[in-house]
Amino acid sequence: MNRALQVAGLMALSTGILMSQTSRQVVPTDVPLPFSAAVRAGDLVYVGGELATLPDDGMAIVPGGIQAQTRRVMERLSATLAKAGSSLANAASVTVYLRNASDFQAMNAVYRDLSSRRAITTPAADGRPGQANPVLSSAIQVGNRLYLSGMLGDTAATAGDAGAQTREALARLGRTLAAAGFDWSHVVDGVVYLPDLSHYGAMNEAYRAVFPKDFPARAAVRAGLVAPGGLVEIMLTAVKQALMAT
Repeated sequence: MNRALQVAGLMALSTGILMSQTSRQVVPTDVPLPFSAAVRAGDLVYVGGELATLPDDGMAIVPGGIQAQTRRVMERLSATLAKAGSSLANAASVTVYLRNASDFQAMNAVYRDLSSRRAITTPAADGRPGQANPVLSSAIQVGNRLYLSGMLGDTAATAGDAGAQTREALARLGRTLAAAGFDWSHVVDGVVYLPDLSHYGAMNEAYRAVFPKDFPARAAVRAGLVAPGGLVEIMLTAVKQALMAT
């Protein structure tokens, strides 16, 4: 059986007239499922995960390997966004799940077409401009919202130390926030990925040094990381106070 290798979830800015913050538009899935293909709320569109299924069969995966599957997923995401009044050009945050980390570069060869937009690059620790990643942005700012990519802290100095890697990842995230004119008080959501949940305590100890109270919403997930020596990866979303006010 040809099994799925890749799934993506996406958040985009709506291109239509802004809706009331209390109203929402639901884009249904092609076949009955207990979730929606997308939900548009205000000026944001939240798109569910997509698989590379064939147009005439909601369960069969397109043949041809990871690149064919990535193209098919992008087609499905594009069609869903169009129904919600948006497009891939407005994508602000994307999550990609791979069955095999060895498919990372092949997937990115197709994915690069999505990433040509204004971005923020993490500065170096000494304050010099950072080097842009060829396949992802350190962060994307949309209005007063900032979507930060997952960041690692694995270096020669932090090898094997989850607490040290957490501190380094947070330091990189902090520099990215500052480069965009944000700070830790603007962070509203985070996702932490841990290959080994025995490092959960060490991660949290370092995490609390940055967020001692009024913690952002957060999920911690056991998942393999693309970097072989990575013990923790952290992804954040920040919102300036002007948009947070009720």
